[in-house]
Amino acid sequence: MRTDDSVGTDRNERLDEALAILDRYFGRRNQEGLGPGLAVALTDRSGLIGEFAYGFADACRRTPVTPDTLFQIGSITKTIIGTACMRLAERRALDLDAPVTEYLDWFDIRSPYAPITVHHLLTHTAGIASMIDSVPASRFTVWLLRETDALFPPGERFHYSNVGYGALGYVLENAAGLPLVDVIRSEVVEPLKMGDGTIATTHELFDRIARGHKNGPTDDRPPKPGDPFLPVPWFEFVSGCGSFTCAPRDLAAFLRMFLNRGEASGSLYLHPESLDRMTSDEHMTTPFEDEYVFGYGLFTGTPERYGGHRIVKMGGENLGYEASMIGDVDDGVGVVIFVNSFAVPLAETDFALRVLQALARGEAFPEAPRGETTDMRDPKDVAGVYRSNGDPLVCEVVDGKLVVSFRGERADAHRLWGDTYQTSHSHLGRDLLRFARDEETGKVVEAISGALWFRGEACEGPDTFEAPAEWTAYIGHYRSFAPLIPSFRVVLRKGRLIVIWAGGYAETTLVDDGDGRFHSDPPSFAMEQVRFDAIADGRAQRCTLGGGTYVRVDTP
Repeated sequence: MRTDDSVGTDRNERLDEALAILDRYFGRRNQEGLGPGLAVALTDRSGLIGEFAYGFADACRRTPVTPDTLFQIGSITKTIIGTACMRLAERRALDLDAPVTEYLDWFDIRSPYAPITVHHLLTHTAGIASMIDSVPASRFTVWLLRETDALFPPGERFHYSNVGYGALGYVLENAAGLPLVDVIRSEVVEPLKMGDGTIATTHELFDRIARGHKNGPTDDRPPKPGDPFLPVPWFEFVSGCGSFTCAPRDLAAFLRMFLNRGEASGSLYLHPESLDRMTSDEHMTTPFEDEYVFGYGLFTGTPERYGGHRIVKMGGENLGYEASMIGDVDDGVGVVIFVNSFAVPLAETDFALRVLQALARGEAFPEAPRGETTDMRDPKDVAGVYRSNGDPLVCEVVDGKLVVSFRGERADAHRLWGDTYQTSHSHLGRDLLRFARDEETGKVVEAISGALWFRGEACEGPDTFEAPAEWTAYIGHYRSFAPLIPSFRVVLRKGRLIVIWAGGYAETTLVDDGDGRFHSDPPSFAMEQVRFDAIADGRAQRCTLGGGTYVRVDTP
């Protein structure tokens, strides 16, 4: 719907057309499974120009999402933390180039390098663990860094760290002499008129916050097609890394400050020099955003996709929530999208921004994407017989669909993307079934599923692999009560020790440092430092990721 503060009567017809395009698109995407619930806010420099709400805030109770529904915004909290840091820095209450220990005298890490500064934490260049998920977000989480090793000299490169932004929350408290909740309210929420936004996610807000959801009941494998949305556990927390809660219009008000180059409600909120430091192109590039650098709590760049305009953006994820915020500073338009499931709205945010850019420029509106994949690989490419030391894997195409046969059982395989499939086969269903191609010929040469490796007919190279005998003690299933990474499996495949993450969508190869210690190279999120110990009956009973502890369980 168009909001009351839509401006410019000469463009009302165009605005109505843009909102109608987006309303149809978002409504369809919600019906196709984006969320159980979806909420959107659109803004320009002058104010809110549209907002939408679809689906359910609670899929079990069938409570509808409304424009007033609050959502957890995850790591977009970091943008708010970065902004609060700049506010204190302008008043000289916080020195961004000072060592963190100037504000947290207990902050420590095993390191031969120079001290970590506030700037290093803000830009994710401190060289510290990305997350410690096995204890609640707290000062103790940051304190546990003293039990970890520095990954590299501060400032050398980018490495995302939730723990680092947790530390920044306590830096702000000590610099301002106030609890973090009060710092964020007085420095960000109230001056930017962000409504009921708060960094304290508490039980008192439970009935107003959309419930987080996931697909299906399992936490250690990909959901099956058609699995229902189920609620995830609810918990309270206050943390600089990701506990902010608000409605979409509240975050749109925050984004407008960037679109107005530091002004809010007709007055200067941040000086241009502060914004320049937050969004400077001199910050580090990142492994997953080639056209952007990471500034103080947000990504920024001038990508060709958006006409070389200055873009600021940030995404966020909490347990059962996804959030996306993007703004074109030159066109003065921005988009906020919240979803209460693990469906990341990247394509939806991109399309909405391009519609608003067209509105601002007087150009033709882009056509809404249909949602089909552009990667139309033929399942016949992966058909064939794949062999291992045990039973062969037979893949064939029947009526246009891939069917797999293994150990006397036959099952359909559903293509997810590229050459990655999912199957209900009892021996292959826990992990994704992936096919790999030769980089030069493009031919499929192998198939993998968990610890299983199958050699294709076009595969050249060895079919046996050596591995240290002691690695067998580390193979197994490990768990904790951590909300975001509740479990993972360690497998031995092709002579490599591999961690398969909860959910099964990603895996990390470990490099042996000796004495039960490993690392990933380059450092992988939450897998920078891995240690196996507590050997009982020939098997490690404990695995430590960074400073977080996981224990072996007897489930396969």
